[in-house]
Amino acid sequence: MRFHYHPWHELRGLRRDLGDLFEEIFGRESYDKDESWQPFIDLIESDDEFIVSAELPGMEKKDVKVIFHENALSISGERKKIAAEKSYFRTECYYGPFKRSIKVPGEIAQNKITASYQDGILIVHLPKKHGDKSKDVEINIA
Repeated sequence: MRFHYHPWHELRGLRRDLGDLFEEIFGRESYDKDESWQPFIDLIESDDEFIVSAELPGMEKKDVKVIFHENALSISGERKKIAAEKSYFRTECYYGPFKRSIKVPGEIAQNKITASYQDGILIVHLPKKHGDKSKDVEINIA
């Protein structure tokens, strides 16, 4: 069993607990849970490539945009509420627009970048290259 510790997990838990406290004391409308959020990502390096994986549960690939620009990969989109017209009794999930960028520590063969999306996980393969600087490249998700 692999345990992955991330320092922000504890802060998000604290934020959720404080939000619950405010909701209990001042009522449900006392703060906005629809603020911007950021998906968790991993950056993995092998001999031939970098791999970025992002957790995007509940989203369709058509709602995700992936761009590579100046050695940085940007992932953006918007996760919509399941029942926007309903009144939520409790909500702990993050909704709304997001944008996450990560600098890649090496030269990338931009014309060979690929991406796939399955079961809420976006995987972007960034093959390594030695050579010229490049322009913006939008990556289609397979």
